[in-house]
Amino acid sequence: MVDAWQPHLVWMDQRMPVMSGDQATRLIMERHPSTVVIALSASSTPSDEKRLRDAGSVGFVRKPFLEEQIFDAMQEHLGVRYRFEEHASHGTEEASSVADAQDGFETQLASLAEEWKLQMQEAILLGDSEQMKGLINQLAADQHAVSERFLHLVDEFEFDQIGQLLNVN
Repeated sequence: MVDAWQPHLVWMDQRMPVMSGDQATRLIMERHPSTVVIALSASSTPSDEKRLRDAGSVGFVRKPFLEEQIFDAMQEHLGVRYRFEEHASHGTEEASSVADAQDGFETQLASLAEEWKLQMQEAILLGDSEQMKGLINQLAADQHAVSERFLHLVDEFEFDQIGQLLNVN
């Protein structure tokens, strides 16, 4: 699988059906030395951790793990940085602006043609992001709020949220 996908990161469990994690890590490191391998194991002995590192694992995360540990390990070993959504301030003017924008969105959402909604439902069921974007681009200029939100959701692969907004399941 690593040969076909050539991933930047492999999470390697120690216990696997065909070979152990350290054996698989050695194979990966022979073929793809730039791939980062981080070991996952319920074992907590220093000798197990050393064996996994000797095989080529650059990191070690003990099971059970917290989501934060996974993200921290990716940040440390891949250098990824995360962008977190900022929360709106609690100012009355800004809250009013957000409420107005939401009202505009809901008004535009309610005005969408049923035929368009059915076509979007089909694209959602097929997982066809290009068809979804094509449909979104057909929306009228006065439906800009809906267009922008839907394009963002398609780009984030949040197709189910579009379906929920359209009351499509």
